[in-house]
Amino acid sequence: AGQTTTAGALDPLLHRLETDGLIAATWEQDTGRPRKWYALTPAGEKKFRGAVADWQAMFARMQSLILPALRHVTNHPKTA
Repeated sequence: AGQTTTAGALDPLLHRLETDGLIAATWEQDTGRPRKWYALTPAGEKKFRGAVADWQAMFARMQSLILPALRHVTNHPKTA
């Protein structure tokens, strides 16, 4: 079953990101019901790119640990 995220769960996070200057909000009135849209600010984009680089480095480290073990397991048949 999929997980549902409510506005009540997202609002504090969005508010904090906006307060920190990482996102900026704009209101759209054209849809009949006012909607709030968020976009990354230049500071938010910089932070996002840094987080992606950190994640990629961590993923590469994890692969360097896991892949040799997987190769070892798949190259050695199980003994009864």
